[in-house]
Amino acid sequence: MPQTIENQQQLAILLKELKASLVNLYGDRLFAMILFGSQARGEATPDSDIDVMAVLNDPVNVAEEIYRMSDIRYRFLNDYGELVSIIPTNKSKFLASTSSLIRVVKREGIKV
Repeated sequence: MPQTIENQQQLAILLKELKASLVNLYGDRLFAMILFGSQARGEATPDSDIDVMAVLNDPVNVAEEIYRMSDIRYRFLNDYGELVSIIPTNKSKFLASTSSLIRVVKREGIKV
């Protein structure tokens, strides 16, 4: 039976495992992993997903990276019952972009 996140300590453990999985997949290409959304704001409910932006060193093909991360997302859903939304972007776009999503991540995000 999957575990569920009941407190910040469990969230921290899950995020540590998620980051290790991304480091294992990307190595030095992973520039940063940033938690954002309701979990970062402390407003999460039991039905909230875990929103993470994976900032990768260039170049990044978003569709390809989403596919590459699918095993990680499946494992967290299967093992913990938690939906993890991982949004890949490249470092140069993250640092220079003024898109609304990246502004939100920069404003409320927590680097893991």
